[in-house]
Amino acid sequence: MRRLIVYTVLCCGFCTSQVQSQTNLDTTKWTAVDGGWIDEPNHDLICNLPGNVSVAGGILTLTAKSVPAGVSCRGGVDYGPVKHYFTGGTIYTSSFNFKYGTISARIKSAGNGVHSGLLWMMGSGCQNIMYKHSYWCNHTWPDPNNEIDIAEIKPASDSTLTMVSQNLFNPDGWQSEWGKTTNVQTNWHVYTLVWTPDSLKFQIDGVTTTTMTKGVPSHEMFPIISEEIENDAGGAPDPKTFPQTIKVDYVRVWDAKGKKIFDDEFGALKK
Repeated sequence: MRRLIVYTVLCCGFCTSQVQSQTNLDTTKWTAVDGGWIDEPNHDLICNLPGNVSVAGGILTLTAKSVPAGVSCRGGVDYGPVKHYFTGGTIYTSSFNFKYGTISARIKSAGNGVHSGLLWMMGSGCQNIMYKHSYWCNHTWPDPNNEIDIAEIKPASDSTLTMVSQNLFNPDGWQSEWGKTTNVQTNWHVYTLVWTPDSLKFQIDGVTTTTMTKGVPSHEMFPIISEEIENDAGGAPDPKTFPQTIKVDYVRVWDAKGKKIFDDEFGALKK
């Protein structure tokens, strides 16, 4: 019995050190947007900064802040700089992309005033030009670079924060549905997309809420997690409700054969 107890203590000590060992975003996997925002067509009011992205205790946190004095936001090659009065955090995979398979993430959302892109994907042709041009993806969106919103929170449409927007945008237009769940700001949820050549199945906590079979993308795409501030999506932001956070427990991707091809546990040892 004594030998078993010693082993357990050592194991727990090892687990604790693993959880605490990662204190920064893994830049071999992710890029944090530095001084950019979605200018057109979203008219985003936020300035995304790496300093608003943090990792601690096995959790990634993106923090949206009110800055009454404003900050000079750099912009891209053909937009900005401009003064913004809110800052936030947005990340996307630096080089990883995939075609067909399953992507899943456990996330807790920000609340009213913040348009939270909890988990979405863009065509890989946009990956190297993210946030660099005035018009999104330098006019390569939505053709050929389609968009899939696995879990998008739009408080302007649902102030109860219990509806999850699930969308596909391609040259044929928007396909938009809603998944119902419990409050996304106070509760953790697992958001999943099962992507095959024939369909997109959107799931919340293991339950399929939306299935799309038309215009299914057939090219590589990459994951994004974002904060935006737009009156028509997030609702008019009240500075008194900030700071607000998106918290991410993990992001995992499997290929079409079920092999795990991407995994970020943000420093924690998890099953």
